Amino acid sequence: MDIVIDDIEEDYHGRIRLRSERRRKRAAREAYEKQLLQLGREWQAISRKLYNLGWDELNPPIQRGYVRFFVLRDDIKRTKQAGFFEKLLAKINVRQYSHRKDFLVKRRRYGKKIYVPREHTLPTLEGWQLWRLKLTPEERTYFSEETVYSTRLRSSRVVYRFTEPWRFVLRIQPNMITKVRKKDVDLERRNAALNHYFAVDNHRVQWIKLEDGSTHTSYTWLPKHPTPEKYISPLYNRSFHDILSEYHPEPTLRITHKNPQSPGDFSLVEAARRSTWRKVPS
Repeated sequence: MDIVIDDIEEDYHGRIRLRSERRRKRAAREAYEKQLLQLGREWQAISRKLYNLGWDELNPPIQRGYVRFFVLRDDIKRTKQAGFFEKLLAKINVRQYSHRKDFLVKRRRYGKKIYVPREHTLPTLEGWQLWRLKLTPEERTYFSEETVYSTRLRSSRVVYRFTEPWRFVLRIQPNMITKVRKKDVDLERRNAALNHYFAVDNHRVQWIKLEDGSTHTSYTWLPKHPTPEKYISPLYNRSFHDILSEYHPEPTLRITHKNPQSPGDFSLVEAARRSTWRKVPS
């Protein structure tokens, strides 16, 4: 019995199932992406565990710098509207922290370093912030609408500013730390290793693409400038049938009976619509 070499090679390749170079590269990429997704989910799980460990009380508390915030003036506290402004201030109050009690910051002016006071004002709110803070209609009456220009967005935007800031004054007090987060050495060690892994070789961006499909943020809240009407084609976003019916209307058929009282013989009368022939725009 003669043995053909080609048959032996074909049977050998079929038994060991040799993969082509393309399939080997694809399998390696799929294994890498699977590992990346697994490490990313582990990273998220460890972060949640570290966040949910809880707190440890400090006895005695320690001071870490100073904190500054707004409070009601003494004369406003004695009025009937004290409770109303207390609730409003709790929604819009802003805290600042500093290692100096005078809240001075270092600035350079004409080549010389000087200390200047740090600005601290009530925030200007946007429309979505008014809704998020759940301000009542009475509270919204104390805000005025203003239009400001944003150099970052290169466009104008509407903001709401509190009209009576004189009702509040700043108060400075020591920033006391009364509790600290609990720590787990094993979780923090693994979290540090994953942080280093996703920080190098663009691993974090690749993982985000696998999870969300893209790393770009869609700024749908930005104002869109509509295209001027003179630049819009009259044929834009219209079907060919609608365009053809407008410029070349089809004739219509009207059925007329010889005797309206009896369903006898009838005849078809062609009645073309009267239309003004216009030239199709190029």
